[in-house]
Amino acid sequence: MKDSFNFDIGEININKNSADKLRESIFSIAQSKFIGTNPIQYELLLKDIKAKMIELSDKIVFTFNGEKVNFKSGNQVIFSTRVLKSLFSDKRESDIITIQSKNLDILSFYAFNKPWTKNVESNEAINQNSNNSEHNDNLQSIKERLNKKLKIFHVLLGMIISCLIIIYLIFITNNLNKDNVSLRNEYEKLLLKHNRSETEYQSVINNVYNPEIFNLHQFNESGYDSLVIPSRPLLFKANFNEVGNVFSNRSSYFFQGVELQPIFIKDSFDVQPGIKTCQILGGEAYGFGKSFCTGDCFLLDSTYNKQNYLCILRISFTKKTYISYMSFRWVEVDGNWGSTGHVYIDGNPKYIGKVPYQYIGIWPASNKISDERHRNFKCEINDFVKYIDIAVWDITYESEIFINNIKVYGR
Repeated sequence: MKDSFNFDIGEININKNSADKLRESIFSIAQSKFIGTNPIQYELLLKDIKAKMIELSDKIVFTFNGEKVNFKSGNQVIFSTRVLKSLFSDKRESDIITIQSKNLDILSFYAFNKPWTKNVESNEAINQNSNNSEHNDNLQSIKERLNKKLKIFHVLLGMIISCLIIIYLIFITNNLNKDNVSLRNEYEKLLLKHNRSETEYQSVINNVYNPEIFNLHQFNESGYDSLVIPSRPLLFKANFNEVGNVFSNRSSYFFQGVELQPIFIKDSFDVQPGIKTCQILGGEAYGFGKSFCTGDCFLLDSTYNKQNYLCILRISFTKKTYISYMSFRWVEVDGNWGSTGHVYIDGNPKYIGKVPYQYIGIWPASNKISDERHRNFKCEINDFVKYIDIAVWDITYESEIFINNIKVYGR
């Protein structure tokens, strides 16, 4: 006969020591199964946790809210990668971590083959009670001494405050008539400042609750084309309608003395990056692909070239070359979810230009509003450059960015 276990509703607070033990055990299991931990491969780790719960379902009948849990066919109980990121990143140094009881039990089953309530937390409670008993007398003695000192301090503080209030009232009474006009003027200035602030506040509130604020049409789109093409020599041009699929059987392509190279992790992509048809850009264009990731597809504290769901189209020169200006056409298709793009110089994590005009992708990012009009990316560089990265990261399973007609100018 199978054992049974019911997932409770509610939250549990655990201390840092207990959380560290849980993290260490999960890390050890992940490393033994060759699941990356630096950085943490959250998607793969979550899949392995789900597989563990499916395996335990052969021995244990799991229930939640009075219904039997089937980890094979449903995800109503299993959590998202956001819970793992909170445990291993956001709250790693927190003294107390609050986590849903259900999620904590699932993590404990994975780490220790038993629910949390029968494992670490009970031991921590026993140790805590023992420590509290040992220090109780000392704390009581300290409290008594502090209370005596606080009483004396409160008496002295009260006397000082009373004297200051009396002095202040005497000063106000003696100078009230003299300063009446000055106080009135100051009041009117404050009132005017308050009214101006209130007007600005209401305007912000109205915009926040106005659906149109999330529509790209609110931006002055002429800003995308505000830079004038310089009268300088064109060093490099890539029109994929003319050169065709140059990456079909090679990792990079040399032409006009410049190397054009795609850089991405192949196994991260469901729809592979490459040169393919995009009628909005007039035929062939370079697409940055679609990944397997459904959300949170970026590493918050990492530079662009350390992201997991990343594709770079790199333009490399044989030596440091002065670049004055570059441009290309881009479009984001199949909605607006993920896919953040910028131009970077020689690996510098600071992108060129400013948002939204030198941003590649629909702005605001990930607002779920489809806008499949093509736009021109234009930026001034004015520096000696070894390579240029046209990089798109936070790539999801949904939308994809295409570019074409890349032009790079010298001087």
